[in-house]
Amino acid sequence: MTTSRLITAMMVVAAGMLAAEVTIVDEVHGGWWHGVAGFELVIGFAGCLALVWGAKVLGKLGLQRPEHEHPEDEP
Repeated sequence: MTTSRLITAMMVVAAGMLAAEVTIVDEVHGGWWHGVAGFELVIGFAGCLALVWGAKVLGKLGLQRPEHEHPEDEP
């Protein structure tokens, strides 16, 4: 599956989830944000991006050593 097909499939699934959330009305328990259509979808996606970007930043700050620092013939 190519990247463009994967992104298209993800967008179709997200649109379907949003349509289901708008059409299926249930009683809202909790804060006002649970009544906003697509709120959990957006927060989940933002959380995923934050985790990926945070891991990249930590890797660049020193958790990942460059390849030339790994000796080829360690005892």
